[in-house]
Amino acid sequence: MFSTCKLVSFLQLVKSRHSTRQFTGETIPDSIIDKIIEIASYAPSSWGGHPVEFITIRNKETLKKLGDCKAMGDGPLRHSDVAIVPIIDSTKLELWKEDASVVSTYILLAAEYFGIGACWIHMDGRDGKFKSSWNNWKLWKN
Repeated sequence: MFSTCKLVSFLQLVKSRHSTRQFTGETIPDSIIDKIIEIASYAPSSWGGHPVEFITIRNKETLKKLGDCKAMGDGPLRHSDVAIVPIIDSTKLELWKEDASVVSTYILLAAEYFGIGACWIHMDGRDGKFKSSWNNWKLWKN
C-alpha cells in the first residue's frame, strides 16, 4: 500500500540534500561509512549486474593525489575526512558512467540521511597531474 508518511520523509531528505564544500574536520566513524556503502550497494545498475566496487580513502596524501587528477574543483576533496570512490571497470560494462552516477546519488542521499556533508566530484577524463584510471584507483586502496 502507498505510504504518504514515507513519501514525505523521503521528499524531506531529497530536498535537504546539498553539496558541502567546507567540512568541520570531524572524523566520520567507520560504521557510518560502512552503512553508506551498504546503502549505495543497493543502487540499481544496468542489467542488474551491480558492478561497482567502493574504495574509501582517508589518507590525506592520497586524497591530495586523488585531487591532483583534476585541474580544478578538487577543494572539498582535499579537506574532507574521507572519500568514497565508486569504481567500475569500464572495459567490462557499456553503461559504467550511468551506473556510477546512480551509485553516487545513493551515496549522497545516504550521507544526508546520516547528517554528513558530502560533495559529488567528477573525476573521469579530467586534466590534472594524474590520470583517473581504473588501475590507479585499485592501487590507491588504503
